[in-house]
Amino acid sequence: MMEHLNYSRQLARQCMDLLTVPGIEHDRRALLSSVVDLHGSSTKFILPDGGRLYDDNEFRALDESVPLRLPYPCIALEYQSNGRDREMDEPVGHVNGVPQYEAGDSVSAPKRVVYAREHGDYIVATVAFWTRHDGLWRVLPECAIPNVGYLDRGMSYSGRPAIKAAFQNPRVPMSDYMDELGALLCFLNILHCSNVQAHRSDPKRAGKKIKSALPFDTYHLLTIAAPGRAGSAGEGAETGGHRSPREHLRRGHIRRLADDRRIWVNATVVAAARGTCVVTKDYAVRCAA
Repeated sequence: MMEHLNYSRQLARQCMDLLTVPGIEHDRRALLSSVVDLHGSSTKFILPDGGRLYDDNEFRALDESVPLRLPYPCIALEYQSNGRDREMDEPVGHVNGVPQYEAGDSVSAPKRVVYAREHGDYIVATVAFWTRHDGLWRVLPECAIPNVGYLDRGMSYSGRPAIKAAFQNPRVPMSDYMDELGALLCFLNILHCSNVQAHRSDPKRAGKKIKSALPFDTYHLLTIAAPGRAGSAGEGAETGGHRSPREHLRRGHIRRLADDRRIWVNATVVAAARGTCVVTKDYAVRCAA
């Protein structure tokens, strides 16, 4: 089971502490209050390191002509950045709406939180990240993705279709949001597969209660329904030919069926000596009848 990160609660605690400090400008105070509200109202999901459940560069399970919907009215995605630092041209904070930048080449920001909520014809996202050098969270101004036509497949950004978005502060470049918005769309992409479901993951109960420790949130994980297997040798008992290949790992992928449903085909060992179901990421998998 994937470890509970508790990032949203850490972020909300810092925001509540800052709200007690006098003299914070109105825009900043409104942003901090919004994060506290989002933490309280959001259904929380843990993503694997890097924030990509399945890194489909083409978002093949999404159809941008169909309105994009969240699994809950408000969600929070938490993940570790998998070693990707934020570049120097990304602000680490704002003062009166003006981006503030690090002096170095980059800033290490391993903890990421993405809040997303439905609002009219948009999915409104709030991005936050924790910087290692001072142990503080930064929150970027809101951005909004239209729920229809949110991808520009004629343009590419880092090998992916460009994401269309409107920004609360137009002076903040879209590149500051791309890692987190990419994680959000990858999450929704895999969730659109017909055999993927969300289930609760309650926090572990510690043996001793520590008053200073933050309580852990209840999270949701994605469950993939894998077809039942009969313990066969896969495509053939012999090895080496086209119809009976050598033992190898077949990567999980999205398949579109004739009735236009999209399903997740689980990663498997093909032509294994014994029937095997292999999952290469931290997914919960159950066999369907």
